[in-house]
Amino acid sequence: MSNVIVGIIGVILFIGLALASALLLGADFMTASSTTQGAVMSSQLQQLQQSYLGMKMRRGITLQADVGTNLSQTLVNNKALTAIPLNPINSGVYLSADAAGTVGSTNELGVIYTRLGQSAKAKEICYSIEEMAGNTNPSAAVDTNLTFSVRLAQAPRLGCMRTWNMGNEFVAYIPV
Repeated sequence: MSNVIVGIIGVILFIGLALASALLLGADFMTASSTTQGAVMSSQLQQLQQSYLGMKMRRGITLQADVGTNLSQTLVNNKALTAIPLNPINSGVYLSADAAGTVGSTNELGVIYTRLGQSAKAKEICYSIEEMAGNTNPSAAVDTNLTFSVRLAQAPRLGCMRTWNMGNEFVAYIPV
């Protein structure tokens, strides 16, 4: 009989600790998924950047910004990348633009980016990417709607922004 009472008390204590943990750490648990997806996306962008720069340096192969949706496949075909990374939010591909942020340009590839969408989740991931990039005020960067060319001039580094010239979507990017 005493074993049953001790077991019941143990279960009550366990539930109490779980509730207390949820109350104290709730916000961290809620943003953990966004932070993880932001880290995956940052890693993939850096991997694509390094693959392209390695191919350019070792083999002298440059790509035009109009390679577009074929960017990853082109890197795989040139043996600069082993697998095609997909955006963890919407399974979208990584795209390309020139150094001024012009999509579809015949200039040399200057930036790699991916579209996150317009959702609150996309915004959270955008904040986490900006924080990982060292931005101490991510809301100023993410909440200000800019064009690619302006943002790349302001912050020529890994980042995330909302851009009106891509349907007011959040976009993660890295210059090459």
